Amino acid sequence: MTFQTLETWFMILSMWFIIGNPMNVILYGESGGQEVSADAAGSLEPNIVLALYMTSLVLMLPRLGQVLYRILKGNALIWLMIIMLLASTAWSDVPDITLRRGLIAFGAACYGTYFATCFPFQKQMQIMATVFFASTMTSLIFTILLPKYGIMSMPPHIGAWRGVYIHKQHLGTQMSLMSAFFLILWKSEFWREKKGLALLSIVVSIFLVLASKSSTGFISVILLATCIHIFQWRRFRPDILAFIMITVILVIGSIAIYLAENAAVIVGFLGKDLTLSGRDQLWSAILQMVNQRPWFGYGYEAFWYVTGQSSRPALIWNMIGWDAPHAHNGLLEILLALGWVGAGLFLTTFVINIWRSLQRIAINPSTTSFCSMIFLIYIVLTNITEKNFFGSNLTWILYVWIGFVPIVQTRIQPSPNYDIIHQLESNSQNPHKSSI
Repeated sequence: MTFQTLETWFMILSMWFIIGNPMNVILYGESGGQEVSADAAGSLEPNIVLALYMTSLVLMLPRLGQVLYRILKGNALIWLMIIMLLASTAWSDVPDITLRRGLIAFGAACYGTYFATCFPFQKQMQIMATVFFASTMTSLIFTILLPKYGIMSMPPHIGAWRGVYIHKQHLGTQMSLMSAFFLILWKSEFWREKKGLALLSIVVSIFLVLASKSSTGFISVILLATCIHIFQWRRFRPDILAFIMITVILVIGSIAIYLAENAAVIVGFLGKDLTLSGRDQLWSAILQMVNQRPWFGYGYEAFWYVTGQSSRPALIWNMIGWDAPHAHNGLLEILLALGWVGAGLFLTTFVINIWRSLQRIAINPSTTSFCSMIFLIYIVLTNITEKNFFGSNLTWILYVWIGFVPIVQTRIQPSPNYDIIHQLESNSQNPHKSSI
Protein backbone atom coordinates (compact mmCIF):
# COMPACT_ATOMS: atom_id res chain seq x y z
CA MET A 1 0.00 0.00 0.00
CA THR A 2 1.52 3.31 -1.10
CA PHE A 3 1.74 6.48 0.95
CA GLN A 4 -0.75 8.16 -1.40
CA THR A 5 -3.26 5.38 -0.74
CA LEU A 6 -2.81 5.78 3.02
CA GLU A 7 -3.35 9.53 2.68
CA THR A 8 -6.54 8.94 0.72
CA TRP A 9 -7.92 6.57 3.35
CA PHE A 10 -6.95 8.96 6.12
CA MET A 11 -8.89 11.69 4.33
CA ILE A 12 -11.97 9.49 3.80
CA LEU A 13 -12.16 8.15 7.35
CA SER A 14 -11.31 11.44 9.04
CA MET A 15 -13.78 13.46 6.95
CA TRP A 16 -16.53 10.93 7.66
CA PHE A 17 -15.83 11.23 11.40
CA ILE A 18 -15.69 15.04 11.31
CA ILE A 19 -18.88 15.73 9.36
CA GLY A 20 -21.09 13.23 11.17
CA ASN A 21 -20.50 10.27 13.46
CA PRO A 22 -22.71 8.60 16.08
CA MET A 23 -20.35 8.99 19.03
CA ASN A 24 -22.00 11.92 20.83
CA VAL A 25 -25.51 10.69 20.10
CA ILE A 26 -24.77 7.24 21.53
CA LEU A 27 -22.99 8.56 24.61
CA TYR A 28 -25.31 11.42 25.50
CA GLY A 29 -28.33 11.55 23.20
CA GLU A 30 -30.59 8.65 24.16
CA SER A 31 -33.06 10.99 25.85
CA GLY A 32 -33.92 12.40 22.44
CA GLY A 33 -34.11 15.93 23.73
CA GLN A 34 -33.71 19.24 21.98
CA GLU A 35 -30.08 18.50 21.18
CA VAL A 36 -26.88 17.08 22.61
CA SER A 37 -25.08 20.11 24.04
CA ALA A 38 -21.35 20.50 23.51
CA ASP A 39 -20.80 20.78 27.27
CA ALA A 40 -22.78 17.63 28.03
CA ALA A 41 -21.02 15.68 25.32
CA GLY A 42 -17.64 16.09 26.94
CA SER A 43 -14.24 16.42 25.31
CA LEU A 44 -13.72 13.00 23.73
CA GLU A 45 -14.96 13.82 20.24
CA PRO A 46 -13.41 17.36 20.10
CA ASN A 47 -10.05 15.89 21.13
CA ILE A 48 -10.24 13.22 18.42
CA VAL A 49 -11.21 15.83 15.83
CA LEU A 50 -8.37 18.12 16.92
CA ALA A 51 -5.93 15.20 16.63
CA LEU A 52 -7.16 14.61 13.05
CA TYR A 53 -6.64 18.29 12.25
CA MET A 54 -3.12 18.24 13.65
CA THR A 55 -2.36 15.08 11.66
CA SER A 56 -3.38 16.88 8.47
CA LEU A 57 -1.11 19.78 9.42
CA VAL A 58 1.83 17.40 9.89
CA LEU A 59 1.11 15.73 6.53
CA MET A 60 1.00 19.14 4.89
CA LEU A 61 4.40 20.28 6.20
CA PRO A 62 6.56 18.49 3.58
CA ARG A 63 4.63 20.44 0.91
CA LEU A 64 4.61 23.71 2.83
CA GLY A 65 6.09 25.75 -0.03
CA GLN A 66 3.40 24.60 -2.43
CA VAL A 67 0.69 25.23 0.18
CA LEU A 68 1.90 28.75 1.01
CA TYR A 69 2.02 29.59 -2.69
CA ARG A 70 -1.61 28.47 -3.11
CA ILE A 71 -2.67 30.45 -0.03
CA LEU A 72 -1.02 33.65 -1.25
CA LYS A 73 -2.43 33.14 -4.74
CA GLY A 74 -6.07 32.65 -3.84
CA ASN A 75 -6.92 32.28 -0.16
CA ALA A 76 -4.92 34.89 1.75
CA LEU A 77 -7.96 36.82 3.03
CA ILE A 78 -9.51 33.72 4.57
CA TRP A 79 -6.31 33.05 6.47
CA LEU A 80 -6.18 36.71 7.51
CA MET A 81 -9.65 36.17 8.97
CA ILE A 82 -8.40 33.10 10.86
CA ILE A 83 -5.48 35.12 12.27
CA MET A 84 -7.96 37.78 13.43
CA LEU A 85 -10.10 35.06 14.98
CA LEU A 86 -7.16 33.82 17.06
CA ALA A 87 -6.07 37.38 17.86
CA SER A 88 -9.53 38.11 19.28
CA THR A 89 -8.37 36.25 22.39
CA ALA A 90 -6.71 39.56 23.35
CA TRP A 91 -10.05 41.42 23.67
CA SER A 92 -12.29 38.48 24.56
CA ASP A 93 -14.20 38.49 27.87
CA VAL A 94 -13.52 34.74 28.15
CA PRO A 95 -10.09 34.31 26.52
CA ASP A 96 -9.71 30.63 27.42
CA ILE A 97 -12.85 29.71 25.48
CA THR A 98 -11.91 31.97 22.56
CA LEU A 99 -8.44 30.41 22.35
CA ARG A 100 -9.72 26.84 22.63
CA ARG A 101 -12.50 27.28 20.07
CA GLY A 102 -10.19 29.37 17.88
CA LEU A 103 -7.64 26.56 17.75
CA ILE A 104 -10.37 24.16 16.59
CA ALA A 105 -11.40 26.60 13.82
CA PHE A 106 -7.71 26.99 12.92
CA GLY A 107 -7.33 23.20 12.79
CA ALA A 108 -10.38 22.89 10.53
CA ALA A 109 -8.89 25.52 8.21
CA CYS A 110 -5.63 23.55 8.09
CA TYR A 111 -7.62 20.42 7.29
CA GLY A 112 -9.53 22.15 4.47
CA THR A 113 -6.27 23.59 3.12
CA TYR A 114 -4.58 20.18 3.22
CA PHE A 115 -7.50 18.61 1.37
CA ALA A 116 -7.50 21.34 -1.30
CA THR A 117 -3.76 21.62 -1.91
CA CYS A 118 -2.38 18.11 -1.44
CA PHE A 119 -4.84 16.14 -3.59
CA PRO A 120 -5.67 16.64 -7.28
CA PHE A 121 -9.18 17.89 -7.99
CA GLN A 122 -10.37 14.57 -9.38
CA LYS A 123 -9.23 12.81 -6.19
CA GLN A 124 -11.01 15.45 -4.08
CA MET A 125 -14.28 14.71 -5.87
CA GLN A 126 -13.81 10.97 -5.39
CA ILE A 127 -13.14 11.44 -1.68
CA MET A 128 -16.19 13.66 -1.18
CA ALA A 129 -18.38 11.22 -3.10
CA THR A 130 -17.22 8.33 -0.90
CA VAL A 131 -17.59 10.28 2.34
CA PHE A 132 -21.00 11.74 1.49
CA PHE A 133 -22.29 8.31 0.46
CA ALA A 134 -21.02 6.80 3.72
CA SER A 135 -22.55 9.64 5.78
CA THR A 136 -25.93 9.28 4.07
CA MET A 137 -26.09 5.53 4.57
CA THR A 138 -24.78 5.74 8.13
CA SER A 139 -27.59 8.09 9.18
CA LEU A 140 -30.23 5.90 7.52
CA ILE A 141 -29.00 2.58 8.94
CA PHE A 142 -28.22 4.05 12.38
CA THR A 143 -31.72 5.49 12.75
CA ILE A 144 -33.44 2.29 11.58
CA LEU A 145 -31.40 0.04 13.88
CA LEU A 146 -31.25 2.40 16.90
CA PRO A 147 -34.33 4.65 16.71
CA LYS A 148 -34.05 5.61 20.40
CA TYR A 149 -30.87 7.47 19.46
CA GLY A 150 -31.64 8.53 15.89
CA ILE A 151 -35.17 9.88 16.45
CA MET A 152 -35.87 12.82 18.77
CA SER A 153 -38.48 11.93 21.40
CA MET A 154 -38.99 15.10 23.41
CA PRO A 155 -40.76 18.39 22.59
CA PRO A 156 -40.66 20.38 20.42
CA HIS A 157 -39.29 17.90 17.85
CA ILE A 158 -41.01 14.61 18.71
CA GLY A 159 -40.60 12.09 15.89
CA ALA A 160 -38.07 14.09 13.88
CA TRP A 161 -35.08 12.10 12.66
CA ARG A 162 -31.61 13.35 13.52
CA GLY A 163 -29.56 10.35 12.40
CA VAL A 164 -26.01 10.53 13.72
CA TYR A 165 -26.25 14.28 14.34
CA ILE A 166 -27.02 16.09 17.57
CA HIS A 167 -30.10 17.83 16.17
CA LYS A 168 -32.63 17.22 13.41
CA GLN A 169 -31.66 20.54 11.76
CA HIS A 170 -28.12 19.28 11.22
CA LEU A 171 -29.38 16.12 9.51
CA GLY A 172 -31.79 18.07 7.29
CA THR A 173 -29.31 20.68 6.12
CA GLN A 174 -26.39 18.32 5.53
CA MET A 175 -28.54 15.86 3.61
CA SER A 176 -29.83 18.71 1.43
CA LEU A 177 -26.23 19.48 0.44
CA MET A 178 -25.44 15.84 -0.19
CA SER A 179 -28.54 15.39 -2.36
CA ALA A 180 -27.35 18.34 -4.50
CA PHE A 181 -23.83 16.94 -4.70
CA PHE A 182 -25.07 13.53 -5.86
CA LEU A 183 -27.40 15.20 -8.36
CA ILE A 184 -24.33 16.88 -9.85
CA LEU A 185 -22.53 13.53 -10.02
CA TRP A 186 -25.57 11.85 -11.56
CA LYS A 187 -25.70 14.50 -14.30
CA SER A 188 -21.95 14.46 -14.95
CA GLU A 189 -19.59 12.01 -16.63
CA PHE A 190 -17.49 11.84 -13.50
CA TRP A 191 -19.44 8.94 -11.96
CA ARG A 192 -20.82 7.48 -15.18
CA GLU A 193 -20.07 3.91 -14.07
CA LYS A 194 -21.74 4.49 -10.67
CA LYS A 195 -24.88 6.38 -11.63
CA GLY A 196 -26.95 3.80 -9.76
CA LEU A 197 -25.16 4.68 -6.51
CA ALA A 198 -25.61 8.39 -7.20
CA LEU A 199 -29.35 7.91 -7.77
CA LEU A 200 -29.67 5.80 -4.60
CA SER A 201 -27.85 8.51 -2.65
CA ILE A 202 -30.20 11.19 -4.00
CA VAL A 203 -33.28 9.20 -2.96
CA VAL A 204 -31.94 8.37 0.53
CA SER A 205 -30.69 11.89 1.25
CA ILE A 206 -34.02 13.47 0.21
CA PHE A 207 -35.88 10.93 2.35
CA LEU A 208 -33.70 11.89 5.33
CA VAL A 209 -34.41 15.59 4.74
CA LEU A 210 -38.15 14.87 4.85
CA ALA A 211 -37.77 12.60 7.90
CA SER A 212 -35.86 15.31 9.74
CA LYS A 213 -38.82 17.72 9.38
CA SER A 214 -36.30 20.51 8.74
CA SER A 215 -37.93 23.34 6.79
CA THR A 216 -34.48 24.81 6.01
CA GLY A 217 -33.34 21.45 4.63
CA PHE A 218 -36.54 21.07 2.56
CA ILE A 219 -36.23 24.54 1.03
CA SER A 220 -32.53 23.98 0.41
CA VAL A 221 -33.19 20.77 -1.54
CA ILE A 222 -35.60 22.57 -3.87
CA LEU A 223 -33.43 25.66 -4.38
CA LEU A 224 -30.16 23.77 -4.88
CA ALA A 225 -31.72 21.38 -7.40
CA THR A 226 -33.23 24.36 -9.24
CA CYS A 227 -29.85 26.09 -9.40
CA ILE A 228 -28.20 22.97 -10.83
CA HIS A 229 -30.80 22.80 -13.60
CA ILE A 230 -30.40 26.52 -14.35
CA PHE A 231 -26.62 26.14 -14.61
CA GLN A 232 -27.13 23.31 -17.11
CA TRP A 233 -29.39 25.23 -19.46
CA ARG A 234 -26.42 26.44 -21.44
CA ARG A 235 -22.67 26.72 -21.26
CA PHE A 236 -22.10 30.15 -19.78
CA ARG A 237 -19.59 32.46 -21.42
CA PRO A 238 -17.52 35.07 -19.58
CA ASP A 239 -19.13 37.88 -21.58
CA ILE A 240 -22.58 37.13 -20.10
CA LEU A 241 -21.44 36.69 -16.48
CA ALA A 242 -22.32 40.31 -15.68
CA PHE A 243 -25.84 39.72 -16.99
CA ILE A 244 -26.14 36.57 -14.87
CA MET A 245 -25.04 38.38 -11.71
CA ILE A 246 -27.52 41.22 -12.28
CA THR A 247 -30.30 38.71 -12.95
CA VAL A 248 -29.48 36.79 -9.77
CA ILE A 249 -29.56 39.99 -7.73
CA LEU A 250 -32.93 40.99 -9.20
CA VAL A 251 -34.41 37.54 -8.62
CA ILE A 252 -33.19 37.42 -5.03
CA GLY A 253 -34.54 40.92 -4.43
CA SER A 254 -37.93 40.01 -5.91
CA ILE A 255 -38.16 36.88 -3.77
CA ALA A 256 -37.23 38.86 -0.66
CA ILE A 257 -39.96 41.43 -1.37
CA TYR A 258 -42.53 38.70 -2.03
CA LEU A 259 -41.68 36.94 1.23
CA ALA A 260 -41.95 40.20 3.14
CA GLU A 261 -45.36 40.98 1.65
CA ASN A 262 -46.70 37.44 2.08
CA ALA A 263 -44.96 36.41 5.30
CA ALA A 264 -48.11 35.17 7.03
CA VAL A 265 -48.96 32.80 4.18
CA ILE A 266 -45.42 31.50 3.74
CA VAL A 267 -44.58 30.81 7.37
CA GLY A 268 -48.04 29.40 7.95
CA PHE A 269 -47.45 26.84 5.19
CA LEU A 270 -44.17 25.83 6.84
CA GLY A 271 -45.81 25.46 10.24
CA LYS A 272 -43.99 28.43 11.77
CA ASP A 273 -45.17 31.67 13.32
CA LEU A 274 -44.48 35.21 12.14
CA THR A 275 -41.69 35.65 14.68
CA LEU A 276 -39.66 32.80 13.11
CA SER A 277 -39.54 31.02 16.49
CA GLY A 278 -38.68 34.27 18.31
CA ARG A 279 -35.67 35.08 16.16
CA ASP A 280 -36.87 38.54 15.14
CA GLN A 281 -36.64 39.81 18.73
CA LEU A 282 -33.32 38.00 19.18
CA TRP A 283 -31.78 39.60 16.08
CA SER A 284 -32.92 43.06 17.13
CA ALA A 285 -31.36 42.62 20.57
CA ILE A 286 -28.12 41.30 19.07
CA LEU A 287 -27.78 44.31 16.79
CA GLN A 288 -27.98 46.53 19.86
CA MET A 289 -25.09 44.55 21.39
CA VAL A 290 -23.11 44.76 18.15
CA ASN A 291 -23.42 48.57 18.27
CA GLN A 292 -21.69 48.57 21.66
CA ARG A 293 -18.56 46.95 20.19
CA PRO A 294 -18.91 47.60 16.46
CA TRP A 295 -15.34 47.29 15.18
CA PHE A 296 -13.83 44.08 16.59
CA GLY A 297 -16.71 42.46 18.47
CA TYR A 298 -16.55 40.46 21.69
CA GLY A 299 -14.08 37.77 20.64
CA TYR A 300 -14.67 34.47 18.90
CA GLU A 301 -17.32 32.33 20.71
CA ALA A 302 -17.02 34.61 23.75
CA PHE A 303 -20.29 36.51 23.84
CA TRP A 304 -22.61 33.70 24.94
CA TYR A 305 -20.29 32.33 27.63
CA VAL A 306 -20.24 35.38 29.91
CA THR A 307 -22.31 34.50 32.99
CA GLY A 308 -24.20 36.54 35.56
CA GLN A 309 -27.61 38.21 35.83
CA SER A 310 -26.24 41.50 34.52
CA SER A 311 -24.25 39.96 31.64
CA ARG A 312 -25.11 40.83 28.05
CA PRO A 313 -26.49 37.35 27.22
CA ALA A 314 -28.72 37.51 30.30
CA LEU A 315 -30.05 40.90 29.19
CA ILE A 316 -30.92 39.41 25.78
CA TRP A 317 -32.57 36.35 27.33
CA ASN A 318 -34.68 38.51 29.64
CA MET A 319 -35.69 40.64 26.68
CA ILE A 320 -36.77 37.76 24.41
CA GLY A 321 -38.03 35.33 27.05
CA TRP A 322 -35.87 32.30 26.15
CA ASP A 323 -32.21 31.26 26.47
CA ALA A 324 -30.79 31.54 22.97
CA PRO A 325 -27.53 29.53 22.68
CA HIS A 326 -26.29 31.63 19.74
CA ALA A 327 -27.40 34.31 17.28
CA HIS A 328 -29.34 31.92 15.01
CA ASN A 329 -27.78 33.74 12.06
CA GLY A 330 -24.30 33.24 10.63
CA LEU A 331 -23.54 36.88 9.79
CA LEU A 332 -24.81 38.18 13.15
CA GLU A 333 -22.62 35.63 14.92
CA ILE A 334 -19.58 36.91 12.99
CA LEU A 335 -20.50 40.49 13.95
CA LEU A 336 -20.66 39.49 17.61
CA ALA A 337 -17.35 37.67 17.39
CA LEU A 338 -15.24 39.92 15.16
CA GLY A 339 -17.25 43.11 14.59
CA TRP A 340 -17.59 44.89 11.29
CA VAL A 341 -13.89 44.46 10.49
CA GLY A 342 -14.19 40.67 10.65
CA ALA A 343 -17.56 40.67 8.90
CA GLY A 344 -16.09 42.87 6.16
CA LEU A 345 -13.26 40.38 5.65
CA PHE A 346 -15.74 37.53 5.42
CA LEU A 347 -18.02 39.34 2.96
CA THR A 348 -15.01 40.21 0.79
CA THR A 349 -13.94 36.57 0.63
CA PHE A 350 -17.52 35.57 -0.13
CA VAL A 351 -17.84 37.99 -3.06
CA ILE A 352 -14.49 36.77 -4.44
CA ASN A 353 -15.60 33.14 -4.16
CA ILE A 354 -18.92 33.92 -5.88
CA TRP A 355 -17.14 35.63 -8.77
CA ARG A 356 -14.58 32.83 -9.18
CA SER A 357 -17.34 30.21 -9.01
CA LEU A 358 -19.27 31.97 -11.79
CA GLN A 359 -16.11 32.07 -13.89
CA ARG A 360 -15.63 28.37 -13.25
CA ILE A 361 -19.12 27.61 -14.56
CA ALA A 362 -18.47 29.81 -17.61
CA ILE A 363 -15.18 28.18 -18.56
CA ASN A 364 -15.61 24.52 -17.62
CA PRO A 365 -18.00 22.25 -19.55
CA SER A 366 -18.11 19.62 -16.80
CA THR A 367 -21.11 19.55 -14.44
CA THR A 368 -18.68 19.16 -11.53
CA SER A 369 -17.74 22.82 -12.02
CA PHE A 370 -21.09 23.64 -10.36
CA CYS A 371 -19.92 22.30 -6.98
CA SER A 372 -18.34 25.42 -5.50
CA MET A 373 -21.29 27.65 -6.47
CA ILE A 374 -23.80 25.13 -5.08
CA PHE A 375 -21.81 24.91 -1.84
CA LEU A 376 -21.80 28.72 -1.51
CA ILE A 377 -25.57 28.86 -2.00
CA TYR A 378 -25.91 26.13 0.63
CA ILE A 379 -23.79 28.15 3.07
CA VAL A 380 -26.06 31.18 2.64
CA LEU A 381 -29.26 29.15 3.07
CA THR A 382 -28.11 27.33 6.20
CA ASN A 383 -26.84 30.48 7.89
CA ILE A 384 -30.04 32.50 7.56
CA THR A 385 -31.62 31.09 10.74
CA GLU A 386 -28.76 28.99 12.14
CA LYS A 387 -25.06 29.41 12.85
CA ASN A 388 -22.61 26.95 11.32
CA PHE A 389 -19.86 28.98 9.71
CA PHE A 390 -16.69 28.82 11.81
CA GLY A 391 -15.60 25.82 13.83
CA SER A 392 -15.36 22.09 13.39
CA ASN A 393 -18.00 21.44 10.78
CA LEU A 394 -18.48 20.64 7.12
CA THR A 395 -19.48 24.21 6.19
CA TRP A 396 -16.23 25.80 7.36
CA ILE A 397 -14.06 23.09 5.81
CA LEU A 398 -15.88 23.44 2.48
CA TYR A 399 -15.60 27.23 2.58
CA VAL A 400 -11.82 27.00 2.97
CA TRP A 401 -11.72 24.38 0.20
CA ILE A 402 -13.73 26.57 -2.22
CA GLY A 403 -11.07 29.29 -2.12
CA PHE A 404 -8.51 26.85 -3.53
CA VAL A 405 -10.57 25.23 -6.29
CA PRO A 406 -8.98 26.20 -9.63
CA ILE A 407 -11.09 28.10 -12.11
CA VAL A 408 -9.91 25.73 -14.85
CA GLN A 409 -10.22 22.15 -13.58
CA THR A 410 -7.90 20.29 -15.90
CA ARG A 411 -7.91 17.08 -13.90
CA ILE A 412 -11.56 16.17 -14.44
CA GLN A 413 -11.72 13.95 -17.50
CA PRO A 414 -14.51 14.90 -19.93
CA SER A 415 -16.64 12.36 -21.75
CA PRO A 416 -14.84 10.51 -24.58
CA ASN A 417 -16.68 12.42 -27.30
CA TYR A 418 -16.32 15.85 -25.73
CA ASP A 419 -13.15 16.89 -27.61
CA ILE A 420 -14.73 16.03 -30.99
CA ILE A 421 -18.03 17.73 -30.15
CA HIS A 422 -16.28 20.83 -28.80
CA GLN A 423 -14.14 21.06 -31.95
CA LEU A 424 -17.19 20.77 -34.21
CA GLU A 425 -18.98 23.50 -32.22
CA SER A 426 -15.95 25.77 -32.48
CA ASN A 427 -15.68 25.23 -36.24
CA SER A 428 -19.40 25.89 -36.76
CA GLN A 429 -19.14 29.18 -34.87
CA ASN A 430 -15.98 30.19 -36.77
CA PRO A 431 -15.85 28.48 -40.18
CA HIS A 432 -12.62 30.25 -41.10
CA LYS A 433 -10.78 28.66 -38.19
CA SER A 434 -8.65 25.74 -39.33
CA SER A 435 -9.33 22.29 -37.83
CA ILE A 436 -6.77 20.38 -35.84
